[in-house]
Amino acid sequence: MASSLPVFREMRRRGARAASGRACRCVLAASLLVLVGHRPSSLAFAAAPQLASPGAAADVPRREALAWAASAGIGLASAAVAAVGEQPALAAEEAWRKDIPRALEALKGYSRDWETLMKEGENTKGANIVREGIVIRYTDVYKVKLAPGEKLGVRLNLCKVLAVEKPEFGWQEGDKILYVNDQVLNNDDNVFKETVKIAQAEGKPIIVSVGREGPALFDDFDRKLKQAYEVIDDDKLPDLDDLLLLIANTKVQANSAASATNASQDTINRLKVEINGLIKSLTPIAKAVSV
Repeated sequence: MASSLPVFREMRRRGARAASGRACRCVLAASLLVLVGHRPSSLAFAAAPQLASPGAAADVPRREALAWAASAGIGLASAAVAAVGEQPALAAEEAWRKDIPRALEALKGYSRDWETLMKEGENTKGANIVREGIVIRYTDVYKVKLAPGEKLGVRLNLCKVLAVEKPEFGWQEGDKILYVNDQVLNNDDNVFKETVKIAQAEGKPIIVSVGREGPALFDDFDRKLKQAYEVIDDDKLPDLDDLLLLIANTKVQANSAASATNASQDTINRLKVEINGLIKSLTPIAKAVSV
């Protein structure tokens, strides 16, 4: 794969940007076919890249949430959350403006919670969480803040939204309520009702953390990065070909660690190095996107 880099650069020097993109996809696909079809049951939870709306509460303590997630067999990579609400729709060709910062924030969450995700004896489980988030599906966490006494406007079963009565709050069918006012729910409707009842009796606002399943972090990511580079056109950004290779290597390392019966510490360390390298490379791109 590394040998393809000079080819990419030569093609770019000749001005064949589109041809380079096609070649890149073909080269990377050969190494990543092994990823197709493996869908572990755990979900990787992390935050959406948008800024939380004014007045949104601070995050629930990460340690408590991670402890609950581990007991439930669910992965949680925490980061700053966003308020649920109507988000401006982006045309397909502009999706990179949202998806690049989203991927960066999620990768930061993985890195921040690495010791919890990869605790001794559970390296493979942690690697599965990372692999699922980057190549299969990823669940963003949003927040809904309600005034004291205000109804949520949803019908629930096992803390999953079955019907929406107040769409103005940004609810969608299939949303999963994870915790309310620091209280982890564990899919228990009774705990949810009791927590809400106590908050209302005390005249407190209700902060609801909501999980919403979305596409994988690296879904069509190569194309989105190429679109971003064409629009931003900044020579100070990381070399695109090197970045695409780094993404491919991260996928391969995640698959290798997740497929092992008991992933070695060396394998886990290599995966972390790749993720940290991506964080470093994506940071200036996300910053340029936000300008």
